[in-house]
Amino acid sequence: MAQNLVRGWSDTILYTNDLGGHAAWSAGKMRPIQSAVGAATTVSEVCVLKSSCADLATVPAWVRGMFSYTAKAGAGEVWTVGVPLFYDTATDSLTQVSGVATCVFAGVAAEAKANATTTGTVILNWKVQGIAVPKGANPPIAADFALLIDSLVASGYLKFST
Repeated sequence: MAQNLVRGWSDTILYTNDLGGHAAWSAGKMRPIQSAVGAATTVSEVCVLKSSCADLATVPAWVRGMFSYTAKAGAGEVWTVGVPLFYDTATDSLTQVSGVATCVFAGVAAEAKANATTTGTVILNWKVQGIAVPKGANPPIAADFALLIDSLVASGYLKFST
């Protein structure tokens, strides 16, 4: 399973594997970020662990960056640059299929992916116009994504080879 940092930003959090009863998560594992407000628990973003995390332990994790990660293959999984991607907690993979209870918004595709390819690159938790993309939404992001790519190239975070 591929979970490789392509380019990390400085945005990190401390992730706690506080659900109990889990085996240790390995470094590079994508995990949903859960927030408790009163009795309700919500998930709005994902993170990628910087180091291994034992059950009930706390480790630093990236919440921004460009990552290569396991992706679902098959029909309907052809990605174009900028398409919204979701992390499927049931299969530990990225998909463009939304609206499934086990899927959490993960970001947007940084590269195109063919349907048979089992690895894809995501810009983690990238928000469209400052608002996280909700499950099931397919916002018009091409213009915003072009601005993001231009700023990544200008800042040296992204380079294209010819």
